[in-house]
Amino acid sequence: MPALNATHRCAVFALLALLLLLAVSSVSAAPINNNNNMADSSAIDAPPHPPAWPTYFYANYTVFYQPYGPYWQSAGGGEVFYDHSLPAMRSSYKQWCAPMFENPTAYNFTCEFLFVNDTAYYLNNGDPSHPPCCVFMTPFAPPKPDFFGDAKYAGETVMHAQNTTIWHKEGFGYLSYDVYGKPSDSYYPASLWGPLADGYLEIDYAWFDASVRPDPVHFAVPAQCQSSPACEDFASFSSVRLQLPLAGHVKYERV
Repeated sequence: MPALNATHRCAVFALLALLLLLAVSSVSAAPINNNNNMADSSAIDAPPHPPAWPTYFYANYTVFYQPYGPYWQSAGGGEVFYDHSLPAMRSSYKQWCAPMFENPTAYNFTCEFLFVNDTAYYLNNGDPSHPPCCVFMTPFAPPKPDFFGDAKYAGETVMHAQNTTIWHKEGFGYLSYDVYGKPSDSYYPASLWGPLADGYLEIDYAWFDASVRPDPVHFAVPAQCQSSPACEDFASFSSVRLQLPLAGHVKYERV
């Protein structure tokens, strides 16, 4: 896998939608309970280990979008399948497509990002600017489970009435639910955010399941992608944009 420059990092983020970003290898299949209060996590004396993905998982989530400005907008939902043993990943946006291209207009159509066979495909249903399938990056493999291994611990907060840990990495932010009394590698994913073509995207996880390996059918390359052209106008994210304040912090106290 080539070194991740700014453009690669943002591509990874959109395809996570991973999710985004992360859960850890020992996490068990369970719904994330957004109603029950968690115990106080003040007993943690040292920074926890950075989050990591399990070898495989399925997750679904709600998407929030913030054009550069003060307000977040609900933008539908999505799901992701991941299997590092292949390696392969597929991320779907159900009502709204993440703005990955320059000069975005409307994104009120469904789309998917598929990482397989060292190629990143963009599939869509209703994008007037692109064919139903195009290649936006090759060679390119799905991110490894330790993609967030060098993230910086930024403290703790509360999200959905549950204690969470905060992580920052090169323009990305990540929150994980603090499972009090268990090792730090037992945290559940809570939220992920980062920059896209014209604003920030945040993913709030509703369900995460690392107990069952996704069916390989989810990673099959569709017929319309067999001879796909290259995607045009893929966004080149500037270093200035990645240095903008992490917009996700304004949502830490959302319940």
